[in-house]
Amino acid sequence: MNTEVSNLVHIKSKSDEIRTHLRKHRNDSGLTQDNIAEWVGVTRKQIIEFENGSRFDIELLCNLCDKLGIDLRLNYFIT
Repeated sequence: MNTEVSNLVHIKSKSDEIRTHLRKHRNDSGLTQDNIAEWVGVTRKQIIEFENGSRFDIELLCNLCDKLGIDLRLNYFIT
């Protein structure tokens, strides 16, 4: 398995932890789901689905982390 695929599998396996961290960071920053949705160019429904675990979207995850200043590699990759 190549490194990119391995990292994606690792992130997906930690998706509950990542979602919880992102939601907490969003709340601590005083941002609403509407704020984040507009900021990253998606619908509020997509943010809700991502936060409650019914949607796993790696592109959305990367955009959220980028906008919130969270380094996925630092927190979730084993290198």
